[in-house]
Amino acid sequence: MRVLRSWPRSVPEGRSHVVDDIDRFEVDGYDYRRLAMVRDDVLLIEWDLAVDPDQFAGFVDRAKQQPERVRVAPYRLYYQYADQTVWGDHKPGLVWAHRRYTEPDRLRWVADNDQTCHLFGFGLTYLPFELLAGFCLDETGPLGDSSFSHWHYRHADDPEVVIDWDCRPIHLNHPRLEV
Repeated sequence: MRVLRSWPRSVPEGRSHVVDDIDRFEVDGYDYRRLAMVRDDVLLIEWDLAVDPDQFAGFVDRAKQQPERVRVAPYRLYYQYADQTVWGDHKPGLVWAHRRYTEPDRLRWVADNDQTCHLFGFGLTYLPFELLAGFCLDETGPLGDSSFSHWHYRHADDPEVVIDWDCRPIHLNHPRLEV
């Protein structure tokens, strides 16, 4: 298993980011397709997520116990979109970055008691090499969290992705929220 921190070609001005000793995986835009070239399972943490070292170590251990399954850590989304319909009845900061299908064409944000999800952000994710390679064989477009999780839902033997509630990274970039 390779542990990699995604890293933008250039950090956007004014954006907080984590500086640590995790190997950086430079991403040009939002295409992570080169992850398949690592030729190993990947534990990916994004450049602007901070995580407690003990929680991170536990996440790694639990991923190793089920190496064939994608595993995600929940983190809050804080971005405010111009199109508020994205959030439904939720305010930014009160939703987790993962969703579940409730019907073939309907999604909802995961709740604290959901053990699995179908669509997920890459924030902190364990990605088995076999699934990364499968995506690259099947799809010609960019590999991103949305395209990969949609593909995974349609093609993986088990479309349920484990949500690891014992590891909760913090997204460092968010607007000031009114309380």
